[in-house]
Amino acid sequence: MIEVQGRSAHVSPPDGSSQGTRFPSEWRFWIAENQLLGTPDDQIRTALIEAGFGTTLVQAEMNGLRDDPCYLLAEHMVQCSNKLPGCPSQTERLPFEWRFWMAENQLLGTSEEQIRAALIDAGFGSSLVQAEMDDVRNDPCYLLADRMAQRFNKLKALLDVRDSVCRLSYGAGSIERRGKISQNEFMERYYAANRPVILTGLLANTAAKKRWTPRYLAEVCGDSTVQIMASRQDDPRYEVNSEAHKREMKMSEYVRMVLERFPEYLDQADAKGKVFFWFGPAGTVTPLHHDLMNVLLAQVYGRKRFTLIPPEQTPYVYNEVGVYSEVDCEQPDYDSHPLYREVRPLRFVLGAGELLFIPVGWFHHVRALDVSMTVSYTNFCFPNNYEWVHPQIR
Repeated sequence: MIEVQGRSAHVSPPDGSSQGTRFPSEWRFWIAENQLLGTPDDQIRTALIEAGFGTTLVQAEMNGLRDDPCYLLAEHMVQCSNKLPGCPSQTERLPFEWRFWMAENQLLGTSEEQIRAALIDAGFGSSLVQAEMDDVRNDPCYLLADRMAQRFNKLKALLDVRDSVCRLSYGAGSIERRGKISQNEFMERYYAANRPVILTGLLANTAAKKRWTPRYLAEVCGDSTVQIMASRQDDPRYEVNSEAHKREMKMSEYVRMVLERFPEYLDQADAKGKVFFWFGPAGTVTPLHHDLMNVLLAQVYGRKRFTLIPPEQTPYVYNEVGVYSEVDCEQPDYDSHPLYREVRPLRFVLGAGELLFIPVGWFHHVRALDVSMTVSYTNFCFPNNYEWVHPQIR
């Protein structure tokens, strides 16, 4: 049985006297209504023939209808009503989510043939599809989005070129491990070059490296109030929702025995609010994100596994809210995030006694392999404030 715009075409064939040379009035009304609603001619014709009307009569009625003044007036009124704001019916327009999908794919450069074929395969008529595709090109919002998309594509192309050039350098795909280096070399080779580096040996003789353990902190710092992140395991978006997880608890007058301030790299006079202590169990995860400034991490106790992704690969990490990526880089879902296949991350383990410089804008994911204590610094001797614009794509 064929169903056309809500009316079944599977009826008893009319007898010879009723067919004659014209359709019954209810069938002529049905043809006109479906044509006005945009039902394809082929679908109408098939339904009529299966209902028992002859091919010649069907074609004659359909041709004659288009010249009928009443039909032409009705068609004009339908066209006018379609232009009234807020009045298009679902029959006359694609559903909102499909129009959004169509516009997004046009902006992403998907060919019109692919878009048209996908919409028709989804059950929409070819005339409706073509009308919607023509309409979206003249929509002011789409034209503005197209302009912005072109600017974005230029920026993405520039990042792709820079990423390709960076991969040519010696040591691309790895991270250097260095002993103590001068302030000038650190500034020129790593800080200004936006290049990460692991610094070894600098914590070897510090009191923190020698004494800090979970038991030591409990004994020395047991009564102080510190801020912790609680119930993170129950919220897959705990970093985005970080404010909801902050709690205060006692741990002692805070850790007075802070690490040496590394005067070659850090400004000791500017440490207030820029030195942070991180203490947590094995398995603690910080999801993929980037920081708003350069960071120096001192791994005092335990080990952490890092995944670093350079800022040139930002278009592939699905950074859709703030500084966070939507991708679980330990188990990426390539069906949901196919562009992540283009990412070439750095992966390494930071051991106790090592320091890691994370340049501004580098995405990183962290997993504690052991009970871990880390101190992070942002009070560099060099400028470390930057202006950012963050996406909020919901």
